[in-house]
Amino acid sequence: MTISEQDILRTLMKLRDRIAASAWVVVCDAHAAEDIFQNVALKALTKEISFEAEGALLSWAFITARREGIDWLRWHRKELTGLDPEILELLEQEWLCEPAHRDEGQATQCSIRFSGRGILVPYPEQTGGTGSHRGRIDTIQTNH
Repeated sequence: MTISEQDILRTLMKLRDRIAASAWVVVCDAHAAEDIFQNVALKALTKEISFEAEGALLSWAFITARREGIDWLRWHRKELTGLDPEILELLEQEWLCEPAHRDEGQATQCSIRFSGRGILVPYPEQTGGTGSHRGRIDTIQTNH
């Protein structure tokens, strides 16, 4: 016996947060994850797919949300063209303030520390004389 459309919708809405979270893990964007959940729900109701059990529906929904997230990334990666001019200016100012020569055993510490989404930049940090922790990556948050 297949699950009815009402039961499909009820099941998906009950686990809406978890399905959207599985998309968010891929895209790291709450709005996109919600859009992906809506696409998954729409596909479940409009495609010629039948589900024999709730477990089959949920398995399909989580896999579909992940795949939709990957497709979303492919589509939106094409839109990225480079760093925002404001970010480039901040980086240039910070890198100009760094000494030209540093002790090999210890990296200088930059004052720029941004967190959020978007752009990755190298961030030198204290190495304790070993040099083993250089090159940590931080993200820069843009206001877009």
